Amino acid sequence: MPVQLEGSKVDSLIQLERKKWDDEILLDICNERDRKLIKKIPLLAQEGEDAWYWLPDEEGYFTVRSCYRLLQGEIENSHAQFWNKLWGLKLPGKITHFLWRVCSACMPTDVHLAAKWV
Repeated sequence: MPVQLEGSKVDSLIQLERKKWDDEILLDICNERDRKLIKKIPLLAQEGEDAWYWLPDEEGYFTVRSCYRLLQGEIENSHAQFWNKLWGLKLPGKITHFLWRVCSACMPTDVHLAAKWV
């Protein structure tokens, strides 16, 4: 690892204005196998800030208390309930898999394909 890149973040490998991986930097610091793998990672075309959000809490904050209550079953994880119901449906496997891909935004839609190949 070059000394100049110590402590760098992943966004230093991305041309942010063009929303694509920076080939020159990848060529300098990665071997061919790693470059191919990195380039397969899709970059989102949409703008926006990432945020941490703890779903079991009404305000979205993680607390030890809310985690303890979740583990004790005092509050329900609505996402887990949804996925359990989905996988429990008596449908052919490929239909259930299709529904899972749709619900988890994993479908190869125009938006996802554009983000992958831009």
